[in-house]
Amino acid sequence: MTYAVRYQSQGGKTKKVAQILAQTLGVEAYDLDTPITEQVDYLFIGGGLYIKRYNQPIKDYLEGTDLSLIGEIVPFATCNEFSNVIKQIRNFCKNNNIKCANEDLCIKWVLEGMFDIGFKGAEFTPELENRIKEFAGKFLA
Repeated sequence: MTYAVRYQSQGGKTKKVAQILAQTLGVEAYDLDTPITEQVDYLFIGGGLYIKRYNQPIKDYLEGTDLSLIGEIVPFATCNEFSNVIKQIRNFCKNNNIKCANEDLCIKWVLEGMFDIGFKGAEFTPELENRIKEFAGKFLA
């Protein structure tokens, strides 16, 4: 199996989730400036929700991606009480006839044990890190 991890992060929380996913999958996590250029079985893509709106950079990235290179999209998000980013990714997949994983990962940072909810990143509890690793592990061959 081949994997790619792409993320959009303003405060560092989504980047950290992406890095944990990528480490578990044995790949590097890249921000949305890095296109998909080779065939991948799974594209893990995620971001945060800013001011209760859709994540425009994720929309732009997916619209600019050669979808024939992607077997399945796996959405993930960091958010507070809303999970519209995952809904946005799922809707994109549905509207573009691309397979989307049945499972997704939504880290609700107020509820999931992050100590710092500021704009400079976050400390993750070991339990949260394990949850992210277990999620990625479901997709390992």
